[in-house]
Amino acid sequence: TILREFSVTNILQFIEYTFSSFNITAADVPQFSSIEDCVYKVPHLILASQMEDITYGQMGYLLRIEPRTEVADLKYGENHAKVAAQMGLCVIDKHKIYPSCLGVAFDKLPQESKKNLLPKLTLLIPYIQNVFVNHLTSDEVDKSLSFLSDTTRKRRLPNVRCILRIILSTLGPNALHDRLQMTMQEKVIDKKNDTDKAHQ
Repeated sequence: TILREFSVTNILQFIEYTFSSFNITAADVPQFSSIEDCVYKVPHLILASQMEDITYGQMGYLLRIEPRTEVADLKYGENHAKVAAQMGLCVIDKHKIYPSCLGVAFDKLPQESKKNLLPKLTLLIPYIQNVFVNHLTSDEVDKSLSFLSDTTRKRRLPNVRCILRIILSTLGPNALHDRLQMTMQEKVIDKKNDTDKAHQ
């Protein structure tokens, strides 16, 4: 009810002015291949499977579109379940995945309502909250992930930017929209400059 009642802008303003910055660890930074799998499929499959609990490997198998190895299933299931858990859509305990109250209620909603709630759910992710609490620019987003290994940072940074674009797409013209858009544009400019240098 609260998620429906307040707009993304209202929630962002609340986060910016009342939340304190988290001490971020690698576990707080989302990693996924498909945000849709995290949001729509994980909570649905937990209920549809009718299993008491689901392992990471089982979740990865349920999320399959095409065959992959057991190790790949395990990693895929783990990554997507953990992001779903960050948004409150499931609970993870001792590497087992369980339904959450929010996930059960969310799964019952029409698809359009789920899409409308998606940007708000991403604001439950600790690292995403930090971006707004600390008013991070594009360069500062990069630097804030410097504690990760280079390979991990390269995997997770696009996921962070994907979520920021989702949030940006819901904001009407206001100062918050302009600042977030500038953050995204800075990265586009950075990429263009890198490309230009490479061709020189």
